[in-house]
Amino acid sequence: MTLHKFLLSAACILSFVLNAPAQQATAPKTSPAGSEQLPAEIKEKAVSFLRTTAKDAATLSLPENRLAFLIATADLLWEYDETAARQAFKVAESDVRQMITAQMQKAALTAASEEAELFGFLDDLTTGEGSRMDVQSIINLRESLVLAIGKHDGEAAYRFLIETRQPAPAADKDGKPKTNLYGNGTQLPTADDYRESSLETRLARTVAQNDPQKALEIGLKRLSVGLSEDLSSFAVRLYFKDKKRGAQLAQEVAKKVKSANLATDDLARRVAVSLLKNGANSIERGAKDKEIGKTPFLSEAEVRELANLLGRFELATMGAGKIDPAHLEVTQIPEILPILEKYSPSNAAQIKAKLPENKTVEIKGEADDNNEYKKYLERHKKEEEALKDLQKSVESAKGEFSLQGARTALSLIKNRTARLTAMSQIAITFADNGKIEEAKELIAEARKTLAPQPKFWAHYVEHLVVARALASVEPKQSLEIIENLIYQIDDMLTGVSKIAEFIAGETAVKENELRLSGIPGMIGGGMLSQMGRGGGARDFATGFEKDILKLAKADFDRTAALADKFSRPEIRLMARMILINSFLPPKDTENSIPEAIEADEALPMEQTTVTLSAKPSF
Repeated sequence: MTLHKFLLSAACILSFVLNAPAQQATAPKTSPAGSEQLPAEIKEKAVSFLRTTAKDAATLSLPENRLAFLIATADLLWEYDETAARQAFKVAESDVRQMITAQMQKAALTAASEEAELFGFLDDLTTGEGSRMDVQSIINLRESLVLAIGKHDGEAAYRFLIETRQPAPAADKDGKPKTNLYGNGTQLPTADDYRESSLETRLARTVAQNDPQKALEIGLKRLSVGLSEDLSSFAVRLYFKDKKRGAQLAQEVAKKVKSANLATDDLARRVAVSLLKNGANSIERGAKDKEIGKTPFLSEAEVRELANLLGRFELATMGAGKIDPAHLEVTQIPEILPILEKYSPSNAAQIKAKLPENKTVEIKGEADDNNEYKKYLERHKKEEEALKDLQKSVESAKGEFSLQGARTALSLIKNRTARLTAMSQIAITFADNGKIEEAKELIAEARKTLAPQPKFWAHYVEHLVVARALASVEPKQSLEIIENLIYQIDDMLTGVSKIAEFIAGETAVKENELRLSGIPGMIGGGMLSQMGRGGGARDFATGFEKDILKLAKADFDRTAALADKFSRPEIRLMARMILINSFLPPKDTENSIPEAIEADEALPMEQTTVTLSAKPSF
C-alpha cells in the first residue's frame, strides 16, 4: 500500500462514519440546511460546542494539526464572535509565518547539496523523517488560512497572501534559475507557480461575495502577471455578482488576449474562445434581461473584434485546402462557428467552405472484442438509468409515491448497496411527507438484509445508509447504529496509524498524531467544512448534514458525544468539526456564482455538424 493510501485511510474512514458514502457527485444546487433550522436552545448549544472545540484544539501536540483546527474554528466562529475569530486568525498568521521562516532556513542549509535534492524522497522513507510532508503541510495550511480569512476580510487575506509569497528560486551554478520543484514537494510555491496563481484567483472568487471591488483589484493584479483560464472564469463569476466590475475585468482580459499571438499562444486562444462565447451569450440574453442588456459582459464591438481575431486565426490554421479531420479534435470550430457567422460573417463563410462536406457526426474508435465487458457496461448503464428514474419518481411524486411503487422500482436495482441506499432515500422521502409507517416498513425490510456485524467496506456503507433513514423516524436506533460503527472503526484507525508510522515514519505520523494537514486537498478548513455538507434525501450521495440535524434535534448531547467516542485526539476533533459543520454550516462562498454564462443558456449550435474520422486518443 502506498504512503498516500495510508494517509488517506484515516481521513476517509472518519468521513465515512458521518457521511453516507457514494460516488462524488456534482455539488447540490440547493442551499445547505442552515443553522436557523435548529431551535434557539440547540443552536446555543452548538455554538458552545464550537467554542469548546476551539479551546480543545490547543491541546494537540502537532503544531500543524493545531493550526488546521484553529483556522477551521475561527472561520465558523466569525459569525458569532468576530473579535475572537480575528484574534484566532492573527495567531494562525503568526504561526504560519514562523513555519515558513523555519522551512526556508532549513532549505537554505541544504540548497547546495544536489544529492539532497535528488535523494530527498528516499531519505524521507529510509530515515522516517517527514521533511517533504513538512513542506506540504505549510503549503496547505497557508492556502487554507488565505481562503478562510478571505471569506470575511478580503484586504487582510490578500495582504497575507502577498507577504508570505516566496521569492523566485536562486540561480544554479551555471547562472540559470533553478526550476521550482513544487511537484515533488521540495520547495514552497513562488509567484510563478501554477498553484499560487490559482490560489490568488480562488481568493478573488471568495472575496467577491462580500467585496466585489477588492476582488476586481485582485483579478487585475493577477492579470498583470499574465493570462490564465481560471482568471477568465473568474471574470464571469464576478459578473454575476457585480455586472459593472465583472465587465471591467472581462474587458481588460480581452485587451490582453488581443495583444497576444494566437498562432503561438494556445492559452490566449482558449481564453479568447471563452470570452467570445460568454460575450456573445450576454448580448443574446441582454435582449431579454434589462440588467444584462444595460451592462453586457463584453460590448458588441468587443465581441466582433474577438470574432474577427479568432476567424482569421482559424483560416490561417486551415491553410489552402480542406481542414484536416484530426484538427477538429482539438479545435472549437463547431462550437464558435455559429457566433462567427453572426459577428464575423466573412470569415465564417470562408471557414465553412473549408470544412469537410460530410456533416454527419461520426466518431470512430477501436473495436471492443470483449463481449463480457460490453455486457457488464450494458448492465451498469441499465442500473444507472433505473436509479435516475427512481430518483425522479420520488422527487416528482412526493407524498403520492406508494410503498408498492417503491418496491417495484427497487426490484430493478440488483446491486445490494445501491438498492439499500435507494431504499433509505425513499424512506426519508416518505417520512418528510408524513408517511411514517411506510417509512418504518421500508427500513425494516432494509435492515433484514444487513450483515449482523460489518466486516467489509460495503457492509459499513449499508449500515450507514440505514442509519440515515432511521434518523427521520427512529433517531435513537440511528444513534445506536452509528455508535457501534464508531467503536469498530476506532479500532481500525489505531491499526492504520501504527502501520502507517511503521512504514512511512513522520511522513504519516508525527508527535504521535496522524498528520491531517499534509494530505493534499484535505487541509483543515477545506476538508472539515466539506465533510459534513450535503442535501439529505434530495442529494443523498453528497452528505449527512440534514440527518445529523435530525439527530441533534432529537438528542443534541448524545449526537455531539459521537465524536468523543474516538480515542485519538486529532480524530476526535475532526469528528467534532464534522458535526459542527452540520449544526452551523458555513456559507459556500466559491460555488454560489455560476461557472459561466453559457452554462445557463447556451447559444444554438445546429448550424454546422462536423465529421470526426480520426480515432480518439485514449
